Amino acid sequence: MPIRILNYSVCAFAICAVAAFVGGCGKSETKKAPAEQSQTSVDSNQKQVASVQPQKDNQLPDAGATAAQVCERFMVLLQNGERTIAEELLTRKALTATGQLDLQLESMGSVDAKVKIGEPLYATSRAKVAQVPCSIKEKNGDQQELTWLMRRQDSGWRISGLIVESSNGPELLSLENLQDVAAIKRQTGQDELETESSQIRLTSAEEEVVE
Repeated sequence: MPIRILNYSVCAFAICAVAAFVGGCGKSETKKAPAEQSQTSVDSNQKQVASVQPQKDNQLPDAGATAAQVCERFMVLLQNGERTIAEELLTRKALTATGQLDLQLESMGSVDAKVKIGEPLYATSRAKVAQVPCSIKEKNGDQQELTWLMRRQDSGWRISGLIVESSNGPELLSLENLQDVAAIKRQTGQDELETESSQIRLTSAEEEVVE
């Protein structure tokens, strides 16, 4: 795939950022939606910074959208509660890994949060892998800083993970790696919730047998 998107000795901030992004969703079916170019405001003096505002539409960017536009749309979809559609902006490997371990994605900020997407940094001149900085600021002044990891596929730019700050410096979370995804579930307490649910179901079944 709630996440209120790394060596895992993370500090409280890193755990908070991860917890704001993951929750517990099943693997979603790939859906086709009309292509739409996301709305991006570019400030030439600030290296292409896009302001994200919640929108009513639920469409995906087309294959020609930039890495920043895909990140913008991903954040908008999560803010609008369109989790299933947002999952389509994950890489194929990330969608498989999060679906296999039943990991949910949720908005990292409130519907009133202001999100800014910065200029992508490309790993090579071929521009197949990128890092896109992102800041999320709430009305009360609380702010999160993270970096989205992007990979270009046939369908366009897709999200493969993120980087957050911890007491040990930048910590990388790969949504394509089952071990990393499992670690997130432990950090956000999802495994505990699943264990409690299983225990409740088991207790109910035992009571029925006794009756």
